[in-house]
Amino acid sequence: MTDQNLGSMSKLQRGERGRATFTPMRKKDPARTRLRGAGYAQVMDNERARGWRLVLESGQSVPAITQAAPGIRIVVSGGELVESVTGQPDRAMSPKMGEFFWQDAGVTRTVRNTGTTRLELVEFEIR
Repeated sequence: MTDQNLGSMSKLQRGERGRATFTPMRKKDPARTRLRGAGYAQVMDNERARGWRLVLESGQSVPAITQAAPGIRIVVSGGELVESVTGQPDRAMSPKMGEFFWQDAGVTRTVRNTGTTRLELVEFEIR
């Protein structure tokens, strides 16, 4: 798969596992709660969705973020994690590559890699 903006003379970009793309792109309007959380890297922002990549090595965690809009979490490389949601018991999960999970708006959560391998997720908020 390759990407190129319609009518653009820009270099073709090759698709790769876990790479999130969408066109047309517009000027980024950062979501402050997610950007404060070390480990989240914004990978896209447009009129339909905003997306972040989260990579956690074994034992790493991220500070709590609040899901600003409904969205989806996609597992790029799985492992073991514990998700802590405000007001609920911790949830241990063993997600596999390619699995995806719905994320409700307004939920405050933190993620911790409790496994022995690297964990990589891509999360999107739908506008």
